[in-house]
Amino acid sequence: MTLSVILFYIFCHMKVILGKDGTHWKKDPPKISKTRPHNVVTKLPGVEGQDARNAKTELECWNLFFTEIILNLLVQWTNQHIENVREKFGRERDCRPTNKAEIKAFLGLLYLAGVFRGARQRLSDFWATDGLGIHIFRMTMSEKRFRFLIRCLRFDNRNTRDTRRQVDKLAAVRELFTVFVENCQKHYNLAENVTIDEMLPGFRGRCSFRQYIPSKPNNNNNNNNIQFIPSIQ
Repeated sequence: MTLSVILFYIFCHMKVILGKDGTHWKKDPPKISKTRPHNVVTKLPGVEGQDARNAKTELECWNLFFTEIILNLLVQWTNQHIENVREKFGRERDCRPTNKAEIKAFLGLLYLAGVFRGARQRLSDFWATDGLGIHIFRMTMSEKRFRFLIRCLRFDNRNTRDTRRQVDKLAAVRELFTVFVENCQKHYNLAENVTIDEMLPGFRGRCSFRQYIPSKPNNNNNNNNIQFIPSIQ
């Protein structure tokens, strides 16, 4: 009996193989045990409910998640802040209240700014009149009004925020964020396999959980956990 035959015989009868790095590899797959009750998937992944199934256009899908409740919250708390800063403006038209139609237009321009890589451009470039600007920005609202809405956009009741912040670091966005998460859970079921990753958006405002990371391009970051859903393409 040759050495190679002996080694092959030993290999076939080994239950565990030792790797070069010390890892133990089992030759036989583990026995499949009964799935624990909390890991049993009871719903098929994908859209949930008749409203989600009937949504055909991008706007209809968007309305499933950004409902009237969210838009009303944006209008309510933004107008509250506009009223608080009204005395700083000499003309009434420079600080007029907003409404749902204008908030939708404002959010649409934010989407378009992302499409056109707005993070690498000056805001005034979108409203440029020298032929290099983007026509839809000027047709939707003035640059001055857009800047005003950015300054005044609020997501909660500023008068009670300090009290809520004592027990919730996300007090400034908690109410709106909760409604958005409920809408996501209502209209979409996750698949069995979901990957959780993180994202580090650059942020230089005031935030109690901001982190300074010198090795990152944007040194001041907020660490957010993000779920990536493999079944969404």
